[in-house]
Amino acid sequence: MNYYVDTCIYVNLFNKEVAENGFSYWEIARKFFDKISRDGDLIYYSGYLLKELSYVLGDELFIENISTFLHSGNFIKAKLTNQEYIESKWIHKVNKNIGFFDVTHMLLAKKTKTILVTRDKELLELCKKYNVQTKTPEEVLSFR
Repeated sequence: MNYYVDTCIYVNLFNKEVAENGFSYWEIARKFFDKISRDGDLIYYSGYLLKELSYVLGDELFIENISTFLHSGNFIKAKLTNQEYIESKWIHKVNKNIGFFDVTHMLLAKKTKTILVTRDKELLELCKKYNVQTKTPEEVLSFR
């Protein structure tokens, strides 16, 4: 299996996020990335993802964490064409509750024929409308 991982999963990991009920999002994210590495699966990413991560995490935490991932050999960069970029702007305009970067992640997952891994409920709903396969990290860990 190959994946496109939404920003929220990286943020869970890098910020060591834990839910109020004690559920450890970051440990699940770590196990997810470990599984991908162990299984030899691929993760697609984009400049949009990197830009969003840099903004959300701040430059120092971003630089500290992301280079380890990108140099692992399991990562492939994906790009939108100009036409796909225009499509993402249109989808974002029509679905104002979804961020532009989330729309680009969805379209890149569709383009690369990968599973979009996210916990974002609104993005999961949008992906259903556009026939993009999705899973949460927990679902991937119980898959196979």
